Amino acid sequence: MIYLDNFRSTMVAPEVWAAMRTAAIDEYAVPAAFTQCGTGAAELVERAQNRLAAAIGASQNEVVFTGSGTEAINIALWGSTWAQAVDKPEIVTSEIEYP
Repeated sequence: MIYLDNFRSTMVAPEVWAAMRTAAIDEYAVPAAFTQCGTGAAELVERAQNRLAAAIGASQNEVVFTGSGTEAINIALWGSTWAQAVDKPEIVTSEIEYP
């Protein structure tokens, strides 16, 4: 298992912080916005997708950025449930797994 949601326990690497700061100051628009700033933000997202995909041996369309761990878990659970093509899919979980 690859655990990518360790936000609360890991210090951000200086080069990551520098990239985040630049993005927050220079390319702060919503990537889907049809503005120059939005286009710049979309290019940053695309570059990040390409770099991450190359690092893990995936294609760019297999890399999805989400707004939170909860959103990522929901996408993964519902995607795997829908892929099973059953009439009434069920997801069973508990607070022990993810409070």
